[in-house]
Amino acid sequence: MRASSKRIAPLVEMILVIFFFSLLSAITLQMFASAYSQSKRSQVLSVLTVEAQELAEQFKGGLPPEKASFTKVNNGGFYQIFYDKDLNRVQSGGEYMMELYYYTEAAAGGEHLTGRVTVYAQSNSENLFELKLGNYQPK
Repeated sequence: MRASSKRIAPLVEMILVIFFFSLLSAITLQMFASAYSQSKRSQVLSVLTVEAQELAEQFKGGLPPEKASFTKVNNGGFYQIFYDKDLNRVQSGGEYMMELYYYTEAAAGGEHLTGRVTVYAQSNSENLFELKLGNYQPK
């Protein structure tokens, strides 16, 4: 019996080593997948933030939203831009959506435009971020 138990011990050790390596590799793969997902989300957020800031600056500079590639949604100051998963602009129904909403208030000697630019992930209607706008235009 002693001889057979001596032969089994290395086999058990080998099985345990393989088990621990497979367990650690599964955990490592999960961490890499999570890091990739967070990296992709960060990249998308960065590109959309720059795009929203550029459009907000154009709006503050007096450029009409239609000239900044926004599509008018209704008669008010509500505009949208859609992006696919590769962040290319599309006509409708993309992966991401940027909205511009603004309204005008009379002010002394001119008018005050107030609004916001909001970026959404279409898949889960998650609000990724929002920029508030304000612009005074003298008469």
